[in-house]
Amino acid sequence: YGSYHLREITNLDKKTAIAKKAVSLIKDGDVIAIDSGTTGAEIARAISKSQKIVTVITYSTEVFDILKNSNAKVLLSGGEYLQNERALVGYLTMEFFEKLHADICFSCVSAISEDLVAEDFIIETLPIQKKLIDISEKVFITVDSSKFNKRGLLKLTEIKNVYGVITD
Repeated sequence: YGSYHLREITNLDKKTAIAKKAVSLIKDGDVIAIDSGTTGAEIARAISKSQKIVTVITYSTEVFDILKNSNAKVLLSGGEYLQNERALVGYLTMEFFEKLHADICFSCVSAISEDLVAEDFIIETLPIQKKLIDISEKVFITVDSSKFNKRGLLKLTEIKNVYGVITD
């Protein structure tokens, strides 16, 4: 698990492929929850290019920066800025999402274990990731193939509990 910049350029082609698949599942009018991380940023880029009319809810400042001049309406949470993840975290972030609903959530994880559990490393974002799952009708785990059969520090959810997995 490296710096944001290093993760941004690692497996970029795989993340771009995932983002294209993700956007194909979105229709105009949808409310989309996008997780923080570099795959989430690629999904935001694909939404921007698609010209789809959607509402995006996020705690990722990177997702916000990508979408702020697009056709998407963007709702960015408040919270404490976590620089190494380009995300807002904490109590205010959780309160923000308490009041919202999403049609689709794209949850971007760091690992899928052998026993099919989506896992991550960032303690500060895990409660927010769980909240996004809770408020969403359909949840897709977005993960590139290099992250399968790996372990993270923290368990997010079992794959059987989500609508689908999008991978390259």
